[in-house]
Amino acid sequence: MIFSDPETHRRLVAALEIEWDLAAGGLPPALQRCVRRPGFVIVPERHHLGAWVPAPVRAIHISERCIGEHPWYAVVDVLRHEMAHQIADEVLHADETPHGETFQRCCEALRANPRASGSYPTLDEAVLQGQATEDDRIMARVRKLLALSESPNRHEAESALAKARELMARYQVDLAAPAADYVSIVLGEPAHRHSLEDHALASLILVHYSVRTIWVPMAVPATGRVGRALEIMGRRPNVQVAHYTHGVIRRTIESEWARFRRGRPMGRNGRRDFALGMIAGFRSLLEKQEQTSPEVAALVHTGDPGLEAYYEQRHPRRRTTSPGRTVMVNPELRRSGAAAAHRIGLHPGLTPADRAQAAPRQLPGARPAAG
Repeated sequence: MIFSDPETHRRLVAALEIEWDLAAGGLPPALQRCVRRPGFVIVPERHHLGAWVPAPVRAIHISERCIGEHPWYAVVDVLRHEMAHQIADEVLHADETPHGETFQRCCEALRANPRASGSYPTLDEAVLQGQATEDDRIMARVRKLLALSESPNRHEAESALAKARELMARYQVDLAAPAADYVSIVLGEPAHRHSLEDHALASLILVHYSVRTIWVPMAVPATGRVGRALEIMGRRPNVQVAHYTHGVIRRTIESEWARFRRGRPMGRNGRRDFALGMIAGFRSLLEKQEQTSPEVAALVHTGDPGLEAYYEQRHPRRRTTSPGRTVMVNPELRRSGAAAAHRIGLHPGLTPADRAQAAPRQLPGARPAAG
């Protein structure tokens, strides 16, 4: 088995139990009172991502392939699919085909993907890669412009990037997407604590990339305890761009900080202050484009009723937390970070190679299952 280490296996099972409890907590009260937590088994299955095994076993199976090859939010999506099978079977006693009407209603109650099993793509594959559609013709044009935005000629790069965002703006404004065309994924990884940098980057994504964001409880697989993760929701092209940009900024901060700090004493909070400066610099670049492009400004500042409805449906019960305490930031390091961001620019590409580079890391210690 991939996860043969007993402690790793225990933490993963504990994380699955947490995710089951979180999903059950969002069910209507009548279902909450009736549903009972099953057992969880990680199995070396290659052909299915997960399975519900009815009584007398009463267990949800999750495949090693699912856990080892996909980000945790995709594993949770599969778990909720199998949980829907569990409720349809032992609570509602559905006498119908496995993916019949009762199962579909259970998926809706759990905010689960009714196709997250068998040979269907996992959530990360479906959202970040997807299948070719007519709308992808426009995305292909966007990719060509974004490829030009990598030009060493600064003015040519900025012009290509501006045209790409304007094309995305026209595409989004003209596209009347039904609720089924909205998707949600997690950026980064679930963690017990998130830094000021994480929150600043989440704010940038929310304001400038036509998506909704929310911090949601999610298990941390490495510890088997509850943490939080940043979920984003929106139309698939916007979610793709936001996902890529989030990854690019995080990697750029790491590389620029390593270069900047070389041979210099930076103090305890040096990296944080530099990172906050870089994020502020990227934000100012995006604001500048919105000021000079009416179409991009319209995309960013015009509401999307369909997205708002999707957000309300997905998170009907939520609470707002107050900002944390004010911290002192080194102004020189912040200015240096902002200058680095302006020197680099922001080129949110969408090629398959870019997606692979920005893909979430696998679980610690995991390796793909043998074929």
